[in-house]
Amino acid sequence: MDQPSNEIFWSFIAQIFVKEIDFQGIEILLEKKDKPVFYIGQHGAALGWLALALANRVFWSHQQIERPPGIIFHPLVYQMPLLKNLAFRFSSGHKITNFFQLIKLIERGKILEVGSCPESSNCNFLYDEPVAPFKFKEWIHLAMKIDKDIVLVVHSGTEQWQKTWKWPFSLGSLRGVHIPFMTKKIERLRLKMIPYEPPFAGAEFKQFTKKEQESIVDEECEKIRAIMINEWKILDAA
Repeated sequence: MDQPSNEIFWSFIAQIFVKEIDFQGIEILLEKKDKPVFYIGQHGAALGWLALALANRVFWSHQQIERPPGIIFHPLVYQMPLLKNLAFRFSSGHKITNFFQLIKLIERGKILEVGSCPESSNCNFLYDEPVAPFKFKEWIHLAMKIDKDIVLVVHSGTEQWQKTWKWPFSLGSLRGVHIPFMTKKIERLRLKMIPYEPPFAGAEFKQFTKKEQESIVDEECEKIRAIMINEWKILDAA
């Protein structure tokens, strides 16, 4: 698909789900336009990843810059006609169902945009803070290991795709549950990009033992979550 057609396609798809998209920190992305980038995103609603992925495609297609993305989908997605089509577009025509395939495509330069929302299914619960504890820490491990540029992404708006049930009691830091409720467009999706520098380069990180790597990843997850919570509060207050 040529670039103008690409732009028309992603703009059309995005308009089905989101009325307006606001970007902050786009200069960070433009500085990295020729490099592979690993995004670590705030999940937001259960389907928040979809809004983030669409915003990413709209941004680069409007810039007229080809940045092939890659997303891991469950194999069943490729059995569903409509979702299969979208999955291939989100993964640059590749069928990606595991880490091994994704890493190979990154190493071969076939994919430049990779992202994850490490809160994973914890996004379905209401916590004291706007960013849930990270459940899928393997993504942070991978981001550090492959030694690519890391950009954190926080956003506001996808909460319109869920209903929140606050409990009359608490379970530790848990305050309730979020129920997916995607019945309308997001009025305004605001995203903020923040560059992140890991404490070790990929080659240095690989020299640590497995146990040491796990300890480093645990510490980095807490640092990244703290940064994302703070940046979200700044974004929300603006």
